[in-house]
Amino acid sequence: MSARFRLPSAKSYNVRASELERERSHTQAVCNVLLLDNTVHAFKVNKSDHGQVLLELVFKHLELTERDYFGLHLNDDTSDTPRWLDPNKPIRKQLKRGSPHNLSFRVKFFVSEPSKLQEEYTRYQYFLQIKQDILTGRLPCPHNTAALLASYAYVYLLSGLTPAQAEFQYLNTARTLDLYGVELHWARDQSQTEILLGVQSVGILVFKNRVRINYFAWLKIVKISFKCKQFFIQLRKETSESRETLLGFHMGNYRACKNLWKSCVEHHTFFRLERPLPPQKNFFSHYFTLGSKFRYCGRTEVQSVQYGKEKGIKDRVFARSPSKPLCRKLVSGTDWDSVSRNSLSDERLETQSLPNRSPPGTPNQNVFVINCLKSL
Repeated sequence: MSARFRLPSAKSYNVRASELERERSHTQAVCNVLLLDNTVHAFKVNKSDHGQVLLELVFKHLELTERDYFGLHLNDDTSDTPRWLDPNKPIRKQLKRGSPHNLSFRVKFFVSEPSKLQEEYTRYQYFLQIKQDILTGRLPCPHNTAALLASYAYVYLLSGLTPAQAEFQYLNTARTLDLYGVELHWARDQSQTEILLGVQSVGILVFKNRVRINYFAWLKIVKISFKCKQFFIQLRKETSESRETLLGFHMGNYRACKNLWKSCVEHHTFFRLERPLPPQKNFFSHYFTLGSKFRYCGRTEVQSVQYGKEKGIKDRVFARSPSKPLCRKLVSGTDWDSVSRNSLSDERLETQSLPNRSPPGTPNQNVFVINCLKSL
């Protein structure tokens, strides 16, 4: 006969509960995401989840409708190249071991016109991003333009402009900056001279000694590819040329090279195509080739604009962060010195022969600057 025993209520140890907690700690990852209002929010995901799961958690937390313009930037101190969380790959393959992990919520694709953003809330997120980029030196800005932008960031408190109107004017002015929407990657040319390759909505740019020396529009590019640390751009043959031109660039390592290639694939697909091309299409693999199955699978700009028109919440109510400290920093000479030191080249990047991209209907600059300075 088997005897029955009553477990004592005290002096017990739940082994199974401890084991389950241990298993959860090994399968879960805590991701601290820095949002554009400078707040940090922690999200818990399973390491086996794909990046899209974490993205959806962040979008849901922000109640963001127009989502495809944004992404999660991986804050990896050992990498000198931009890295984005891939929504189609497991999180455990993209983040380093250990927890918590630090990521930044950022604008990934910068539209050419703020009117393409259907929601005021989306434009506000853009506004926070550009404001942050100027302060950190990521987006170099001339002093007079900085003062004008600072006035937009604060002037609605002094005049009849609503916050939404001021932010729209802010974005309309910021889009004329030379490096607006440019994702920069360190590289070297064939003579081993240090350069910067910039990926933008309209194509690929080359900077040398803080000056833009070349620009390749997507229409002129036949193919982009990479092999090990070599990144290649194959250009269309001009009427005066006998064959196509192949340009090669040296990247710091394989990871940096692949990140640049992926950025080109994403920007071309998002801005130039009406919809992402399926992987089985042969002409897609002909355009972007060599050693990777990566494809951009989100909405394109055309699809995002249409989705915003259909699903956007035009009368959304939300709270804004204070703008006054930014205005003071932007028009202060001392703070501008620190901004310059934080820029990619320690000095403002300049460009040559750029077209005039002044926004239409920009108010008199001096009036806005004077109003801003009077308010400080």
